[in-house]
Amino acid sequence: MNLAILSDIHGNIDALMEVLEVCNKKGVERFLILGDLVGYYYHPKEVLETLLSFNTIMIQGNHERLLEGLVNGKIDQETLCEKYGCGHKIAANSLSKEQLKYLFNLPKQISLKIDNTTFSLNHGSPNNYDEYLYPNSSKEILDRCNIASVDFVLVGHSHYAFEYKCNNSILLNVGSVGQNREKSGIASWGLINSVTKEYNLIETAYDVEKVFKEAMIRDPYIKYNSNILKR
Repeated sequence: MNLAILSDIHGNIDALMEVLEVCNKKGVERFLILGDLVGYYYHPKEVLETLLSFNTIMIQGNHERLLEGLVNGKIDQETLCEKYGCGHKIAANSLSKEQLKYLFNLPKQISLKIDNTTFSLNHGSPNNYDEYLYPNSSKEILDRCNIASVDFVLVGHSHYAFEYKCNNSILLNVGSVGQNREKSGIASWGLINSVTKEYNLIETAYDVEKVFKEAMIRDPYIKYNSNILKR
Protein backbone atom coordinates (compact mmCIF):
# COMPACT_ATOMS: atom_id res chain seq x y z
CA MET A 1 0.00 0.00 0.00
CA ASN A 2 1.27 3.47 -0.88
CA LEU A 3 1.06 5.84 2.09
CA ALA A 4 1.36 9.63 1.92
CA ILE A 5 2.87 11.27 5.01
CA LEU A 6 1.83 14.92 5.34
CA SER A 7 2.57 17.47 8.05
CA ASP A 8 2.26 21.18 8.75
CA ILE A 9 -0.33 22.07 6.12
CA HIS A 10 -1.26 25.22 8.07
CA GLY A 11 -4.46 26.06 6.23
CA ASN A 12 -2.68 26.23 2.86
CA ILE A 13 -5.30 24.56 0.67
CA ASP A 14 -3.48 25.47 -2.57
CA ALA A 15 -0.39 23.51 -1.59
CA LEU A 16 -2.48 20.61 -0.32
CA MET A 17 -4.48 20.27 -3.52
CA GLU A 18 -1.31 20.04 -5.62
CA VAL A 19 0.03 17.33 -3.31
CA LEU A 20 -3.23 15.40 -3.53
CA GLU A 21 -3.07 15.47 -7.30
CA VAL A 22 0.37 13.86 -7.20
CA CYS A 23 -0.86 11.36 -4.60
CA ASN A 24 -3.65 10.31 -6.93
CA LYS A 25 -1.17 9.69 -9.74
CA LYS A 26 1.04 7.64 -7.43
CA GLY A 27 -1.85 5.49 -6.23
CA VAL A 28 -1.82 6.61 -2.60
CA GLU A 29 -4.38 4.61 -0.60
CA ARG A 30 -3.94 6.03 2.90
CA PHE A 31 -2.80 9.30 4.44
CA LEU A 32 -0.86 9.69 7.69
CA ILE A 33 -1.17 13.28 8.92
CA LEU A 34 1.34 14.51 11.52
CA GLY A 35 -0.50 17.58 12.77
CA ASP A 36 -0.67 21.35 12.27
CA LEU A 37 -3.57 21.53 9.86
CA VAL A 38 -4.28 25.01 11.22
CA GLY A 39 -2.33 28.19 11.91
CA TYR A 40 -0.64 30.81 9.70
CA TYR A 41 -2.90 30.53 6.63
CA TYR A 42 -6.55 30.81 5.92
CA HIS A 43 -8.46 27.71 4.81
CA PRO A 44 -8.39 25.25 7.73
CA LYS A 45 -11.96 24.08 7.18
CA GLU A 46 -11.28 23.12 3.57
CA VAL A 47 -8.04 21.40 4.59
CA LEU A 48 -9.70 19.32 7.31
CA GLU A 49 -12.74 18.35 5.26
CA THR A 50 -10.60 17.44 2.26
CA LEU A 51 -8.31 15.18 4.28
CA LEU A 52 -11.19 13.48 6.08
CA SER A 53 -12.70 12.55 2.73
CA PHE A 54 -9.80 10.11 2.32
CA ASN A 55 -8.59 7.11 4.33
CA THR A 56 -6.77 9.17 6.93
CA ILE A 57 -5.00 8.64 10.26
CA MET A 58 -4.21 11.88 12.04
CA ILE A 59 -2.40 13.18 15.11
CA GLN A 60 -2.35 16.58 16.77
CA GLY A 61 0.25 19.29 16.30
CA ASN A 62 1.17 22.25 18.46
CA HIS A 63 -1.03 24.59 16.43
CA GLU A 64 -4.10 22.50 17.21
CA ARG A 65 -3.20 22.97 20.88
CA LEU A 66 -2.84 26.72 20.32
CA LEU A 67 -6.26 26.73 18.68
CA GLU A 68 -7.72 24.89 21.65
CA GLY A 69 -6.22 27.45 24.00
CA LEU A 70 -7.78 30.24 21.94
CA VAL A 71 -11.23 28.62 21.85
CA ASN A 72 -11.14 27.89 25.59
CA GLY A 73 -10.08 31.43 26.45
CA LYS A 74 -6.67 30.40 27.79
CA ILE A 75 -4.75 32.20 25.03
CA ASP A 76 -5.38 35.82 24.12
CA GLN A 77 -6.52 36.22 20.50
CA GLU A 78 -4.58 39.44 19.92
CA THR A 79 -1.37 37.91 21.24
CA LEU A 80 -1.80 34.86 19.01
CA CYS A 81 -2.54 36.98 15.94
CA GLU A 82 0.48 39.19 16.57
CA LYS A 83 2.75 36.14 16.50
CA TYR A 84 1.18 33.89 13.86
CA GLY A 85 -1.36 36.00 11.98
CA CYS A 86 -5.11 35.41 11.88
CA GLY A 87 -5.08 31.72 10.86
CA HIS A 88 -6.12 30.46 14.30
CA LYS A 89 -8.87 33.09 14.55
CA ILE A 90 -10.25 31.97 11.19
CA ALA A 91 -10.12 28.33 12.31
CA ALA A 92 -11.97 29.14 15.54
CA ASN A 93 -14.70 30.96 13.61
CA SER A 94 -15.04 28.65 10.60
CA LEU A 95 -14.75 25.15 12.02
CA SER A 96 -17.88 23.61 13.52
CA LYS A 97 -18.03 22.57 17.17
CA GLU A 98 -17.76 18.95 16.03
CA GLN A 99 -14.70 19.69 13.90
CA LEU A 100 -13.02 21.59 16.72
CA LYS A 101 -13.74 18.75 19.12
CA TYR A 102 -12.24 16.30 16.63
CA LEU A 103 -9.01 18.30 16.42
CA PHE A 104 -8.78 18.82 20.17
CA ASN A 105 -9.19 15.10 20.84
CA LEU A 106 -6.60 13.88 18.37
CA PRO A 107 -3.77 11.87 19.97
CA LYS A 108 -0.33 13.44 20.23
CA GLN A 109 1.41 10.23 19.15
CA ILE A 110 0.37 6.95 17.52
CA SER A 111 2.17 3.67 16.88
CA LEU A 112 0.68 1.39 14.24
CA LYS A 113 1.39 -1.41 11.81
CA ILE A 114 0.28 -1.39 8.18
CA ASP A 115 0.98 -4.56 6.23
CA ASN A 116 4.44 -5.61 7.45
CA THR A 117 5.68 -2.10 8.26
CA THR A 118 5.56 -0.43 11.68
CA PHE A 119 5.34 3.31 12.30
CA SER A 120 5.59 5.83 15.10
CA LEU A 121 3.65 9.01 14.24
CA ASN A 122 4.85 12.18 15.96
CA HIS A 123 4.61 15.90 15.41
CA GLY A 124 7.88 16.83 17.11
CA SER A 125 10.31 14.17 18.29
CA PRO A 126 9.11 10.86 19.80
CA ASN A 127 10.62 12.03 23.10
CA ASN A 128 8.97 15.46 23.20
CA TYR A 129 6.13 16.48 20.91
CA ASP A 130 7.33 20.12 20.98
CA GLU A 131 10.96 19.33 20.10
CA TYR A 132 12.18 20.58 16.72
CA LEU A 133 14.34 18.23 14.65
CA TYR A 134 16.50 19.71 11.89
CA PRO A 135 18.88 18.27 9.30
CA ASN A 136 21.75 19.78 11.30
CA SER A 137 20.53 18.57 14.71
CA SER A 138 23.29 16.77 16.58
CA LYS A 139 23.82 13.05 16.13
CA GLU A 140 23.07 12.63 19.81
CA ILE A 141 19.65 14.24 19.44
CA LEU A 142 18.78 12.29 16.30
CA ASP A 143 19.99 8.97 17.73
CA ARG A 144 17.63 9.46 20.68
CA CYS A 145 14.75 9.20 18.20
CA ASN A 146 15.51 5.55 17.55
CA ILE A 147 12.66 3.20 18.43
CA ALA A 148 13.73 -0.43 18.24
CA SER A 149 10.22 -1.73 17.67
CA VAL A 150 9.33 0.34 14.58
CA ASP A 151 10.61 0.68 11.03
CA PHE A 152 9.83 4.38 10.59
CA VAL A 153 9.77 7.23 13.10
CA LEU A 154 7.74 9.92 11.33
CA VAL A 155 7.98 13.58 12.36
CA GLY A 156 7.24 17.10 11.12
CA HIS A 157 7.12 20.36 13.11
CA SER A 158 10.41 21.96 11.99
CA HIS A 159 9.32 22.47 8.34
CA TYR A 160 12.66 21.02 7.19
CA ALA A 161 12.58 17.67 5.39
CA PHE A 162 15.33 15.10 5.94
CA GLU A 163 15.99 11.44 6.67
CA TYR A 164 18.30 9.88 9.24
CA LYS A 165 19.08 6.22 9.78
CA CYS A 166 19.03 5.32 13.44
CA ASN A 167 20.24 1.98 14.79
CA ASN A 168 16.90 0.24 14.32
CA SER A 169 14.55 2.66 12.61
CA ILE A 170 14.52 5.34 9.95
CA LEU A 171 13.77 8.85 11.17
CA LEU A 172 11.81 10.66 8.46
CA ASN A 173 10.99 14.34 8.82
CA VAL A 174 8.59 15.00 5.97
CA GLY A 175 8.88 18.77 6.22
CA SER A 176 5.88 21.00 5.58
CA VAL A 177 3.17 20.98 2.93
CA GLY A 178 1.96 24.49 3.65
CA GLN A 179 5.03 26.48 4.69
CA ASN A 180 8.33 25.08 3.45
CA ARG A 181 11.10 27.01 5.16
CA GLU A 182 13.81 25.97 2.72
CA LYS A 183 12.39 26.49 -0.78
CA SER A 184 9.79 28.79 -2.25
CA GLY A 185 6.78 27.21 -3.94
CA ILE A 186 7.48 23.68 -2.72
CA ALA A 187 5.22 21.44 -0.65
CA SER A 188 7.29 18.75 1.10
CA TRP A 189 5.88 15.35 2.08
CA GLY A 190 6.75 11.66 2.25
CA LEU A 191 5.74 8.52 0.37
CA ILE A 192 6.15 5.02 1.85
CA ASN A 193 5.18 1.63 0.48
CA SER A 194 4.03 -0.45 3.44
CA VAL A 195 4.78 -3.74 1.69
CA THR A 196 8.25 -3.11 0.26
CA LYS A 197 9.26 -0.44 2.85
CA GLU A 198 10.53 1.76 0.02
CA TYR A 199 10.30 5.44 0.87
CA ASN A 200 10.91 8.85 -0.67
CA LEU A 201 10.79 12.46 0.38
CA ILE A 202 8.74 14.28 -2.26
CA GLU A 203 8.83 17.92 -3.34
CA THR A 204 5.69 19.13 -5.12
CA ALA A 205 5.68 22.54 -6.77
CA TYR A 206 2.68 24.82 -6.40
CA ASP A 207 1.87 28.45 -7.23
CA VAL A 208 2.35 30.52 -4.07
CA GLU A 209 0.89 33.72 -5.50
CA LYS A 210 -2.67 33.19 -4.27
CA VAL A 211 -1.73 32.46 -0.66
CA PHE A 212 0.98 35.14 -0.79
CA LYS A 213 -1.53 37.81 -1.83
CA GLU A 214 -4.01 36.58 0.76
CA ALA A 215 -1.35 36.83 3.47
CA MET A 216 -0.55 40.39 2.38
CA ILE A 217 -4.23 41.33 2.69
CA ARG A 218 -5.19 39.43 5.83
CA ASP A 219 -1.94 39.89 7.77
CA PRO A 220 -0.27 43.02 6.35
CA TYR A 221 1.74 43.56 9.54
CA ILE A 222 2.92 39.96 9.91
CA LYS A 223 5.52 39.98 7.16
CA TYR A 224 6.80 36.52 8.04
CA ASN A 225 3.65 34.83 6.74
CA SER A 226 4.12 36.25 3.24
CA ASN A 227 7.90 36.53 3.08
CA ILE A 228 8.53 32.88 4.01
CA LEU A 229 6.53 31.81 0.95
CA LYS A 230 9.15 33.40 -1.29
CA ARG A 231 12.32 32.49 0.59
